Amino acid sequence: MDDIIVYQLLKTKRRLTFDILYQREDTRYRGEDDGDYFTFRASNGYEVISRSRMDIQTERLWLLGASDDERSGSMVFSSDEKRDKAHENFVQALREWVAFIRTGGWGTRPTPELAIPVTPPEVGAEESQTVALGWVDLVARGEAAKEAMLHSEGFATEADAAALLGLDADALRSKIAERSVFALPEPGTGAYRIPVWALHLDTIGLPTLRLHAIDPQIDPWEIHAFMSTPNGSLHGLRPFECLVDGEHLPLKLRALRDALVATMKLEGERPLVELVVRTLREEMKERQVPAPASEEAIEAS
Repeated sequence: MDDIIVYQLLKTKRRLTFDILYQREDTRYRGEDDGDYFTFRASNGYEVISRSRMDIQTERLWLLGASDDERSGSMVFSSDEKRDKAHENFVQALREWVAFIRTGGWGTRPTPELAIPVTPPEVGAEESQTVALGWVDLVARGEAAKEAMLHSEGFATEADAAALLGLDADALRSKIAERSVFALPEPGTGAYRIPVWALHLDTIGLPTLRLHAIDPQIDPWEIHAFMSTPNGSLHGLRPFECLVDGEHLPLKLRALRDALVATMKLEGERPLVELVVRTLREEMKERQVPAPASEEAIEAS
């Protein structure tokens, strides 16, 4: 994501503050204010827009646009619960927008024509075929978005990663297999691509092993999305920015990290590693669907 947009979506008391640290130039609308500006609608109904200047409104995020006034936007909520729900939806919308941009698009997102019946007891052959083709198209577009991301500037080939780390090809593969170097598989090739954030010496070894240990079956794409997306629970830092030495961070991010350590009163050896691991674990728990209660449990209650 960080080759297209780097942003902060900070949570404070009943408030979200949206700030953009970097946005790729070709995603900015540069026309007249009343022109055909850029709009993207995510699957949750939230819109990502580039028109004039950045802002945040109900179910809408305004990215950088024609104006060079790069002020932050802020939105107030009646409760922290509503703030948290909006934060989740805004982050989802931005992830979908990034995937859309990677496939070469900008504009109102086309709606797949999925003729999914609501309650019919019987589905005819024609309807079944329409549904099947629709899902095949969704899967194909998802894979295309992944492939485009893996070949972006935010990822390194195995050869480049090995050279950077001073390893031979077999040694790098061993570290990937033992999960001390994070990598994503390249579909259909058997090769791996390594995100740039995973090539920093401070993210290799213990941090990567601890993330995988949360759940051995965790989807590596879920780890990558978590590590490379600004997180409100971490003062808007991307989780990998909590792991690297502060000297390697820009002053603004270093200040955010120092504030995070002070606010959370972190102590002990490598406390930020544990904070990042705990944050991912909590987010995974929030997304889990509770199993239905057994008949015995219902009767007992």
